[in-house]
Amino acid sequence: MMRQAVGLSLLSVVLLTGCATEIGVRGAFPGPVAAEPIPAPPPPRYEVIPVAPGPAHVWIAGHWVWRPERHEHVWIPGAWRYRG
Repeated sequence: MMRQAVGLSLLSVVLLTGCATEIGVRGAFPGPVAAEPIPAPPPPRYEVIPVAPGPAHVWIAGHWVWRPERHEHVWIPGAWRYRG
């Protein structure tokens, strides 16, 4: 009797594990997404670098960033950052 109960328990665990694995694998990966290529950014803008606010500051140059919601590049101006 005990042996039969253990056998049924083991069988149910094996069957349930197989089902859970199959469901998990199928739903784990989204389908392919058609993405349009990002165009090259415009040339960098010329920036006049102001005087540093202190000796522990470093200049971070401006750069273009792609904004997918606007479908265009947006210029992020340069700035002084504290190097601390």
